[in-house]
Amino acid sequence: MTMHMNAKLPGALATPALLFLLCSPSSQAEPTFEITAGTSFTDNATKSGDATALEERQDEIGFNVQWEKRFDFNAQALVDYNLKYEHFEKGSSDNEFNLNGKSEIDFIFSPNYSANLNHSIKQVLNDPEVSETNNNLEERNIYGAEFTAKYTPTSTQTIFITPSIQEIDNGDNEFQNSTRIGLTGAWELRLNSTSAISVSYETTQIDYEANTQDQDYDKLLFGYNKTHRLFAYNVDVGLNRYSSNGADTEEPYFYADLAYNGSTHLFKVSANRTLTDTSFGDGNLEDQLSSIDGNRISLEQLEKDRIRASYQYLDLCRSCTLKLDFQLNNEDYTSAPISDLEETVFSAELEYNFDSKSRINGGISHSEIEYPNQPSHGYDLQKASLAYRRTMDREWYWLVFTEYEDKDPTDGTTIIPYSEWNVGVKVGYKF
Repeated sequence: MTMHMNAKLPGALATPALLFLLCSPSSQAEPTFEITAGTSFTDNATKSGDATALEERQDEIGFNVQWEKRFDFNAQALVDYNLKYEHFEKGSSDNEFNLNGKSEIDFIFSPNYSANLNHSIKQVLNDPEVSETNNNLEERNIYGAEFTAKYTPTSTQTIFITPSIQEIDNGDNEFQNSTRIGLTGAWELRLNSTSAISVSYETTQIDYEANTQDQDYDKLLFGYNKTHRLFAYNVDVGLNRYSSNGADTEEPYFYADLAYNGSTHLFKVSANRTLTDTSFGDGNLEDQLSSIDGNRISLEQLEKDRIRASYQYLDLCRSCTLKLDFQLNNEDYTSAPISDLEETVFSAELEYNFDSKSRINGGISHSEIEYPNQPSHGYDLQKASLAYRRTMDREWYWLVFTEYEDKDPTDGTTIIPYSEWNVGVKVGYKF
């Protein structure tokens, strides 16, 4: 579960980046703040079968801060956090604060030496088989720091040495907490102004708070990247390995992405295979189509495969934009194959602007979740949404929305089906 109302606010509110920006007398950039308030009505707050469906009013108050600034003393910082308080009329979930977002500071001491402090927080699904309510979400904080030394033996070659440390805090799931101390060495060769090859080696010691089976993680990569006026692509291939008490888990590593940015068409595709664990997961990646990131009921190692393709058509009509997304996720568990999971997600969104102050958004998504070693646990999940937003002036806006969600068991499974309608209104003020 996430943090309860009587608990202290998330520690990320006092992360180094935010304090640094607020206290720095040299910062001239103005942050952007936004306050929102809304209420909605749902006919199935617990996302359960018809027999136990609960009608409920749900209220929320939100606060967002965004700040990006370069400083005169060779530093730059970014803050982007969204804090939300939710109240559930009939207690379907605990009344609580939720925080999502990130912050970081880069210090550039000289052309060859730099440092980075960073933090991210994300609400992550605990059990993929259980519906996505607040009671099945837990916050994951990742605090990180690294120092980079750079050496350029020639005009086309660069050598990087980067020691780092990360602290993973999984809220109430303390058994998922870990500390990671790493060292990365890399060599890069610029082939020309638009392309480069690289070789890198990373070694990391992982200490788990509630587990004596600490591990070492190693990764060897060979990379190539190229940029063009309209497109860019990058490929990394290699090997990654977990070692614990003399037992090794060794798998190939692969990452590739291709991006095309035209005047009316935007396209990006990426593919990744890596070893990770349920403590770190995907490292709080943003803008994912699914909140599934490992079965976090126990601490496990897993191999993750992800393929993502997204497309935007900016000129479908004079005032509308079309977005299409596809994502394929596979999770294979080293010592708990019963949790192996395959997920396919497709989504589409259409935005139409009536004028500069009003617009309507509609979206649909379809997910298929399968468990190869537990066929009776698979299900399909459909979602649809429609929202109208009206800006009153530069600061004020309001919107009305409706959302529909439907969960169906696949043939022969024991999953309980449900459906949910949600209708609401929200107002916001930016300053």
